[in-house]
Amino acid sequence: MGRDVDVIRQYCHVTEAEAVLLHSKHAPIVLLERRVGGEIPTIGFMLPYTPLHALLLETWDTPLIMTSANRSEEPQCITLVETRQRMQGIADYLLLHNRPIVNRVDDSVARILAGKSRILRRARGYAPEPINLPSGFANAPPLLAMGGELKNTFALLRDGQAILSQHLGDLEDARTWREYTHTLQLYRDLFQHQPQAIVVDKHPGYRSTQLGQQWAREQGLPLIEVQHHHAHVAACMAENGWSVEGGKVLGIVLDGLGYGDDGTLWGGEFLLADYATYQRVGHFKPVAMPGGTQAILQPWRNTWAHLHALGWSAVAAHFADLELIQFLQQQPLATLETMLARG
Repeated sequence: MGRDVDVIRQYCHVTEAEAVLLHSKHAPIVLLERRVGGEIPTIGFMLPYTPLHALLLETWDTPLIMTSANRSEEPQCITLVETRQRMQGIADYLLLHNRPIVNRVDDSVARILAGKSRILRRARGYAPEPINLPSGFANAPPLLAMGGELKNTFALLRDGQAILSQHLGDLEDARTWREYTHTLQLYRDLFQHQPQAIVVDKHPGYRSTQLGQQWAREQGLPLIEVQHHHAHVAACMAENGWSVEGGKVLGIVLDGLGYGDDGTLWGGEFLLADYATYQRVGHFKPVAMPGGTQAILQPWRNTWAHLHALGWSAVAAHFADLELIQFLQQQPLATLETMLARG
């Protein structure tokens, strides 16, 4: 956090559009290009967005490094005891308050791409501001969409608008799961939301899907299962104002894995879709994921798996000068070979 844009400009290049985004009512963290190079080419900066912040930074000509009081993949600490325990060894100073925190909300993160503001994490400042949906949604029934397993957000649909929750995180973490269920109830109470159906991801192993199934049974509500990649296409259509009557689009979805109609994991999908239906017209050839979840956390494993499917020895010999090949050759490839051999 920098006191003003002049302080930030000591460390990063700031365009006019980025300055406008920093000063906007949403006050997000904005990713900016560093003036001096490093392993990470960007730094996230934000301006003071409360009077307390302004007072704190009033005499500082250098920025302060802020943490949202959470360890990686965990929700923020909201009690004094928890903060003192979990931030020990991480933060040099703690700014505490005697007012209880009811709703955990992380800082939003945005950047300027192709001249437009793009939200990378939608939270404080943006949530729960409703998003107006395109033409054709005004008569849609009230829905509760439970969200996915990773980087979860959920949504309330009503009156032609989508009310998205703040970014909540990965539901495999017990603390995040508790915060997810708490925030779900908080939003339903806050907006007096009475859904006529519950929407879940098609993956039967997702915790959000299992909770949605449970609520649908208990409340006697219809359950709508949505294929993961089709949901991404529909979200892009809505973001670009594509009306319900606009017809089909070709959606190319490269985000990762999703549970397919055939019971296998899909990825690299080409879908001919509208909001209600889709046809799988093409997809990348499936390859192994060495280490399972570890391949998601270390994407180089997937890169190597694709090259292995093409013939790793030949690829490594023909492109030995490439930095990527040299990087991969330093990894424990023998272990990955064993994983693939054992299936």
